[in-house]
Amino acid sequence: MKRYLFVLILALFSCSTGAQSVQHIRFGSSSDPLNGLTITWQSKGTSDRIWWGYTPVCEKGEFAGIMRSGYTDNLFDYAFSSPAANATIYYKIYDSHLRTWTAVKTFKTASPVTTNNYSFIALGDSRSFMADWKKTSDAANTRDVDMVLFTGDTVADGSDNSAWDNWFDHGKSFLENKLIYYTIGNCELKNNGEAKYINNFIMPLNPSNSKLYYSFNYGDALFICLNSFDAKSATQLDWLVNALKNTTQTWKFVLFHQPFFTATKDAGQMDPFLNTWWKAFDDYGVDMIFNGHNHCYERSKPINRNINSTAPVAEYGSCANQGRCEIACGRAGAPPQTAGPGWFVEISKADLHYTLIKVNGKTLTCEAYDANNLLFDRFSITKSSCAGSKSGDFAEKG
Repeated sequence: MKRYLFVLILALFSCSTGAQSVQHIRFGSSSDPLNGLTITWQSKGTSDRIWWGYTPVCEKGEFAGIMRSGYTDNLFDYAFSSPAANATIYYKIYDSHLRTWTAVKTFKTASPVTTNNYSFIALGDSRSFMADWKKTSDAANTRDVDMVLFTGDTVADGSDNSAWDNWFDHGKSFLENKLIYYTIGNCELKNNGEAKYINNFIMPLNPSNSKLYYSFNYGDALFICLNSFDAKSATQLDWLVNALKNTTQTWKFVLFHQPFFTATKDAGQMDPFLNTWWKAFDDYGVDMIFNGHNHCYERSKPINRNINSTAPVAEYGSCANQGRCEIACGRAGAPPQTAGPGWFVEISKADLHYTLIKVNGKTLTCEAYDANNLLFDRFSITKSSCAGSKSGDFAEKG
């Protein structure tokens, strides 16, 4: 009888801890939102597997996860081979530590890579208050989008294991359902936390085999992620210019942490690079720039320094006489920050928020929502033919 009770207690203990072994599931990509789509999870096991398909019976079969070291326990990656677009992936993960399978979970894949009708979310700075991060990410999770751009400062200290645990735990629903591309913030760099940030996420690599800046094409758009903490790098600048100069994509989106134009206490941090990075944005008609760092929503007026460095131009767009739209969307959990007035400020708001961008052919609509999913900003950009206009020559940087 005692032996029976011991076995029963052991079994119950195993069941109760099973939910804790496979955890921190997230999705990334080494390329565009379909090609390179990868699931990553944390586990105490050493030989975890995934069983998946497009129906609840997971008909594609069972595959080994690729194990590597995490900040605690192990990480496993599995890259889906040529996943179908606009499909629901059903999957379950075998916990080799507890010798049990998780429940079947689902993930919706992105639209085809050739689409001209797609959407994405931009948000960041979840770093400080995890209840606020959960509230904001849960609100954003209600949106059916193809991907997410995360503008940096995931956690308050990139070296702190418990901070990462809290971030993954409180963002669980969002992270398990959204494919996310990241840019590094100053908080991930604290106490040499950069290595943990890099190791936590699957992202594209640049020609230098680094995840800290990269690009990918999706639909009719070029997406560029930059490392604003290495903005002095001539290598990164040359890469940026070549990426913008050689693309034939209709839309150009750029992601990095520190904004150029802000009326917060962080104003001026990127001024040394107005004649390099921003010059490239103006010369090659970047449409939108997404940043974090500011713990508020701050949308710029149309800015084109090739025309005027102290006043906005008439409209957003990529033609030579049109201007860039820069959005700081950096309050998904960080403490609030107020932006003052400025010639470049169109609107600012200190509430928790995320930004939703929808592209349909030559029309883009951007909407900003608070953590209660209440709309507080909306605008559109329509591509024009740029007749009679010509973009500048980057060689003329001042």
